[in-house]
Amino acid sequence: MTTNHFREQRAELIKHPRPAPLDGDDVAAAGDLINFVLDRCLELTDALYRYANLRLNEAPSTSQRTIELAGVIASETVTWVRRWGQ
Repeated sequence: MTTNHFREQRAELIKHPRPAPLDGDDVAAAGDLINFVLDRCLELTDALYRYANLRLNEAPSTSQRTIELAGVIASETVTWVRRWGQ
């Protein structure tokens, strides 16, 4: 999964209405928290991709594993948001 793919998924998630939050959470506060999580994860995955690509020639295996980690973080974040409210 690339950062652009994560950005596209994030944009798609934002378009859909979210279910009512659990445990009496305030809708606006819960939505703000989810947006905060999405933004920070996007910043992290962007930074991991950028740095891994900078170091690709010197450490190709570790760079590839870093890119894979960024993909896992992005994928799990999207999964987490989709599960929210269930």
